[in-house]
Amino acid sequence: MIGSFATWPISERDFALTQERTELSDGDWGPQGFQLCAGTLDYKKTLKLNESPRGPYYVRLYGERGTACVVRLYGQPVARLGWAPLEAGITHLVHKGDNYLEVEVVTSLRNTFSPLHNDRYKTEDDQFGVGPRAFEDPKHWTDAFWFEPYYLEAVDLLREEI
Repeated sequence: MIGSFATWPISERDFALTQERTELSDGDWGPQGFQLCAGTLDYKKTLKLNESPRGPYYVRLYGERGTACVVRLYGQPVARLGWAPLEAGITHLVHKGDNYLEVEVVTSLRNTFSPLHNDRYKTEDDQFGVGPRAFEDPKHWTDAFWFEPYYLEAVDLLREEI
């Protein structure tokens, strides 16, 4: 199914379709209607700079749960981040006053097509490998769904002292 909708849990194994929200609270998107999300969600923040820029500036992302992030300042792509450190240099784009930042968190297809009923993925540390056997594992089958959380905890504007 493709479209503008959200899913809300009715029970451990049943969901209802409902209208999607335009703004989300902090934390995991799943319980807010996006359990099956495969795509991106944008975080927007205004970074206030009280002085003219001096020295290198960068943004740092904290607590990112996604497969990648795209950082934009004033709608202009600044960096594509996929692993630590989740930092992007923005010295050439910041100015005194309000600086409009967007972070697009990219999901994987895990919550859409993965073994959502295999409880082994809840408890084992090695969750990177998914193959045909993950779907044919009666020992670990459960009727309940298990979703990977997606979120971004915080974004900071930092200045490196010279």
